[in-house]
Amino acid sequence: MTAQAASPATTPQLRRNALGLPQVVFQGITHIAPSINVVFTFPIIALKAGPTMPISFLLTTIVCFFIANTVSQFSKYMPSTGGYYSFATRGLGSRSGFMTTWSYLIYDIIGPAGAIGFLGYLTSTTLQTAAGVNIPWWIFAIATFAIVWVLTHFGIHLSMRTTALFGALELLIMLALAITFLVHPGPGSSYTAPLQPHNAPNHWGGILAGMVFSVLALSGFEAPAPLAQETKRPGKFIGRAVMLSLVLIGIFYVFTSYASAIGWGTGNMAAFASNPNPYYALGHSLWGAGWWFIFIAIVNSSIGVGLACTNAASRVTYTMGQAGTLPARFGKIHPVHRTPTFAIAV
Repeated sequence: MTAQAASPATTPQLRRNALGLPQVVFQGITHIAPSINVVFTFPIIALKAGPTMPISFLLTTIVCFFIANTVSQFSKYMPSTGGYYSFATRGLGSRSGFMTTWSYLIYDIIGPAGAIGFLGYLTSTTLQTAAGVNIPWWIFAIATFAIVWVLTHFGIHLSMRTTALFGALELLIMLALAITFLVHPGPGSSYTAPLQPHNAPNHWGGILAGMVFSVLALSGFEAPAPLAQETKRPGKFIGRAVMLSLVLIGIFYVFTSYASAIGWGTGNMAAFASNPNPYYALGHSLWGAGWWFIFIAIVNSSIGVGLACTNAASRVTYTMGQAGTLPARFGKIHPVHRTPTFAIAV
């Protein structure tokens, strides 16, 4: 009896009740990577939907709302660090749970790797263009990976506070840019054009095509689910965080896509879509030297998505390690930092 009673106290566990609702909401928001999607996905959506990007985003948000509600309901009745692994395994069996989770992990690992790798390339080329300084892209990428590893390794408090700070800052910068677009509309802009479906290429066909890429821009709202064990009142807060992160970013995308069309010029969205970096051009023309804030927002977004994806994926693999689906080492918790340090490192 003594050995059994002592065992739970001597086995390190994830830190309970460490996170409140705001932190897990920002876990979902930064996992979506809003600034990166604004700068690099909006032009692709504009190629299909033209100035009616806001309609594509509004309809996509409604569609994703039903998906998010499913995750929210599962999280309400079965809050777990396994996320999709726990949901699919309980509902469909271990084989389906395993396959579902590997599909999720591929996206959750490749996504931030791509974002951080591209950040290295963007930082290198930006410094070379603006200051004539030539530093290889991989140095910035490795430095960013190191920052993400340190912040996630040394405790959930540290990484989630950083996530919330970076997420809030990038949203404020992009909202300020969107307001600037509305105050300084581009040539030939009409404030009503983005709200009229007939202005899209191929009308509703273009809007529906834009929705395909809008789904990619919104994916990531499920990221609060794997933090259930470390969240206060997980049965209530995780479901709310999933829904809030989707709705807030959906509204953010509708507003910023509307403003982007106005700022560029609603009659010339083909040029917006074909421009290598329209926000670089708009930032330079409207903010002058302040265009560096847009670069800062992308840096914040890249680090934020790295933190959010690492925290989410490591908790899922931690659960799989405990269940025996992955080697047991994945299921180990650091006795001091109370994080799955091996899963984070992998």
